[in-house]
Amino acid sequence: MSGIDEIVARSRQAGTFVERRTFTVARDRAIAKMRKFALASPYYYVLELIQAAVSNGARYVDLDLHGSHMGLSYVGGGFQPDELGRLFDFLFASKEDLGTADVRQLALGLNALFLFEPDEIVLESGDGSAKGTTRVRITGTDTLEVGRPEAPLRGTYVVARGLSGGGLGARSPRRHEMSAIES
Repeated sequence: MSGIDEIVARSRQAGTFVERRTFTVARDRAIAKMRKFALASPYYYVLELIQAAVSNGARYVDLDLHGSHMGLSYVGGGFQPDELGRLFDFLFASKEDLGTADVRQLALGLNALFLFEPDEIVLESGDGSAKGTTRVRITGTDTLEVGRPEAPLRGTYVVARGLSGGGLGARSPRRHEMSAIES
């Protein structure tokens, strides 16, 4: 029997364990590992956020990268309140699921952004109605507040404040992110 025939035959058998151990994967630890290793460079978080915006229907993307600040905003699309309420669950979504690609990329980008130790990240997204607008505030890697903002919004913005590695001053550009975009 050839190698592949043996594997196919074995896959059709029920089989039993000779030795067995069980384990669980700690979700928080998996997210932390993904933060470090999901992207080729930590500065590519900005590319994930731009791709999330485009996948979400952005017609125009505005990006502000200066000092310890990052801001991205766009009109078009908008994330659903239930998607933002369980945002980091999408880190484990399949790349083949095109229906959640935009939320997955948003989660990947924001998760990688934590490597720069922001003081806070604020995200608002909406369809123009009060009920369809959601505000997410993240302080630290484990505190996520989800709710409704004071006013409705048509579009999406992400603002990160207090990023480390931001250059010499508030007006200096974040060179590594700019290099990632220009490459």
